[in-house]
Amino acid sequence: MVFSSFFLSNFCFGICRQVKLFGTGCNDCASYGRAEISAIMILPFHRGLKRWLIEAFSSQQTTPDQIARYLSKAMKRPCGKSEGEAFLRWLDNRDIKRLVHFTLLENVPKIMRYGLIPRDYLQLEVLQLALGAQFTDEHRYEELPHYNCLSITSPNYGMFYGKRRKQGGGWAVIDFDPSVLARLYFEFTPTNAAAADI
Repeated sequence: MVFSSFFLSNFCFGICRQVKLFGTGCNDCASYGRAEISAIMILPFHRGLKRWLIEAFSSQQTTPDQIARYLSKAMKRPCGKSEGEAFLRWLDNRDIKRLVHFTLLENVPKIMRYGLIPRDYLQLEVLQLALGAQFTDEHRYEELPHYNCLSITSPNYGMFYGKRRKQGGGWAVIDFDPSVLARLYFEFTPTNAAAADI
């Protein structure tokens, strides 16, 4: 595979087809099940949404379901229908069947409810208090915290193994339908985006 990782920068809805669990307290590669998931990919700085998220997570009147419904309506398609169809054919020709994202096990319930939210938002104080997101690294060396990082077909096993050894605990690998790429802005990198030569 020429491209091994990419960044998504938009709102989208995809299918989380499977979550695999690793580490303490779970069976390696045990299936967590199939579920629809709002895979929330961030637009480049969007002041209105940022304000809305802060207000929604600060309010006791806003329910988690209301937040999830609002986020599901925030989807944006940056390319036309013909471009999306052409990209789906490209995915098929390259035999790209899945996208993966690994995370700490304690993040999975919130991801299943709200979607995959970029670190730039998760670091906002009110979202950190509401969601308690656990980060797998102290610093994003590629300096793209407004993007979600995923890999094509399989995780970067060297990085995944290193993080599991260093942090311990339970981990999950979330499998996404690659058709979401036909609906949103993304950037490919040939290897880990934080690598020195990228």
